[in-house]
Amino acid sequence: MKNRTEPAPTVSDHALLRWLERRYGFDVAAERRKIDSLCDTAIRAGAKTIKVEGVQFVIKNGRVITTLEGSMATTPRYDKQRLQERRPEAR
Repeated sequence: MKNRTEPAPTVSDHALLRWLERRYGFDVAAERRKIDSLCDTAIRAGAKTIKVEGVQFVIKNGRVITTLEGSMATTPRYDKQRLQERRPEAR
């Protein structure tokens, strides 16, 4: 067996979403519309975050860029450095 020096294969977010749609019938577009509806007023008001149904949506430049849950959602603001520490590959 050869020694592998290349990185292990990864799955993109796009591939994962398509798999969920096609394999399990998950309606990504419907969920996107739901999030849009939940965050619309906050986005129009210039909010940086909004907490809805126990999830904090982070807004940047009028767009929902991520969601935080649990202890991450209770932080006073979105902390990019903290998130990068959790995901070293994002550096």
